[in-house]
Amino acid sequence: MRNLRDRPVGQKITFVIMLISGVVLLLAFAALFCFQAYTLKQHSAHELAVVGEITAHNCAAAVMFKDEGAAAQILTGLKTMPQIVSARLEVMDQQRLAYFGGLRDELEIKAARLKSGFRIDGNRILLAQPVMLDGKREGTLYLVADLHAMTSQLLKLYGGIFALVLAASLLLAFLLSSQFLRFVTNPILSLAGIARTIAHDHDYSVRATKVCGDEVGGLTDAFNQMLTQIQSQDSALQTARHKLQEQVIALQREIGERKRAEAAQARLAAILEATPDIVMSANPSGIPFYLNRAGHEILGVAQDRDIAGMKTLYLHPEWAREIFAKDGLQEAIRHGSWAGETTILARNGKEIPVSQVLIAHKSTEGEVEYFSTVLRDMTEYREAEEALRLSQRKLLETSRLAGMAEVATGVLHNVGNVLNSVNVSAG
Repeated sequence: MRNLRDRPVGQKITFVIMLISGVVLLLAFAALFCFQAYTLKQHSAHELAVVGEITAHNCAAAVMFKDEGAAAQILTGLKTMPQIVSARLEVMDQQRLAYFGGLRDELEIKAARLKSGFRIDGNRILLAQPVMLDGKREGTLYLVADLHAMTSQLLKLYGGIFALVLAASLLLAFLLSSQFLRFVTNPILSLAGIARTIAHDHDYSVRATKVCGDEVGGLTDAFNQMLTQIQSQDSALQTARHKLQEQVIALQREIGERKRAEAAQARLAAILEATPDIVMSANPSGIPFYLNRAGHEILGVAQDRDIAGMKTLYLHPEWAREIFAKDGLQEAIRHGSWAGETTILARNGKEIPVSQVLIAHKSTEGEVEYFSTVLRDMTEYREAEEALRLSQRKLLETSRLAGMAEVATGVLHNVGNVLNSVNVSAG
C-alpha cells in the first residue's frame, strides 16, 4: 500500500479501475455460481424424488412378500446413477430388507429419522419415499445422493470461464483507461509540472492553463489565485527586505558613527579628566552636573560627593560674584561665550586668580540648555609676572646708577619679550 501511494496518479487510477473490475466480475461469477449450485441441487432433488417414487413402486411386491433378493436386485439398479451413493429399503418395523452403501450413509439415514420428503445438507440429499400398497404404507425407501462431484465440475467450469473473462476484462480495462485516462490525469500532471517549475525557479509569475470546468479546473483556478497571492507577498517581502537591508546599512553606519562619537567623547573625557584646568558643566540654574578631577582637587570636593548641591556662583568670592553674574553670565547668554579673569575660592578658603571661559550651549530655538566653563589657575603666572617686574625695577636702578642706559634698554626689551611669551601661554 505504501508503494501504491508513491506511484503516479495515472497508475493509481488504472490500478483502482482494474481492481474494481476484478472485484465486480468475481462477485458476479460468485452469485452466478451460487445460483447454478442451488439450481443443481433443486433439480437433483427433483430427479431423486422421481427416481425414488419409481423405485418405491417397483419395490412394493418385494416389501409385501419380504423378498430380500428381489429388493436387493431392484436397489442394485440404482448404482447406475453416479450421484446416488446409498439406498436402504425397510419395512414398517424398521427392519432392513435391502441396502447398499457405506456405514456412514446408513448411520446418516438412521439419525435423520425422516418419514417422507427430502433434506438437503450441503452437497448431500437424503430422500425418504414411502412404499405404498393398496393405499397403505408398507415400508420406506431411503436414497442418499452426493453432489460433490457435480459441484466440483461446475466450480471448475465457472473458474475457467471466470479466469478467461477476468483476463480479457482487465486487459480491456487497461487499454481503455490508458486511452481515456489522459482526460483526467493530463490536467493534474500539468499542474504538478508547473508546481515543480515554480519550486525550482522561484518564478511566481507562471500560471497554469485551465483546460476543463470540473474539480481539476477549480483546482487550477485556486492554484493560480494562490500564485497571485504568493507573488504579491513575495514582492512585498522583497521590498521589505530591501528596506530592511537599507535600514541595516543605515543602522550600521549610525552605530559606526555613534561608536566614533563615543570614542571621541571618551578621548575628550580623558583629556578633560587629565587637564590641570577646572572643567565644569551646569544647568541654566547654575547647578553643576559635571566636574573634572582637577576641579574636585582644587575646590576640595570629594570624588564620591554629589555635586548637584553646589552652586556655580558660590565658587567665586563674594566681591566677584556680582561682577561674574552681571558681566560674565549675561555676556555668555547674549553672545554665546565670555572670557575674562576672575577669582575662585580654594578648599582652604584662599582666593585663587583664574582665567575663565564661560560658554552658553543653546538649543535650536535659542534657549540655554546648559553652561560649561574652563578655569585656569593664574597663581604661578601672577607670581612670575611679579618677579619679572621686581627684576625690571632692579635692572633699571642698576643701569641708572651705572649709567648704562643702553644696556638696560636692551635688557628691558628682552624682559618684555619674556612677559609676552608668558601671556601667550597663559591664554
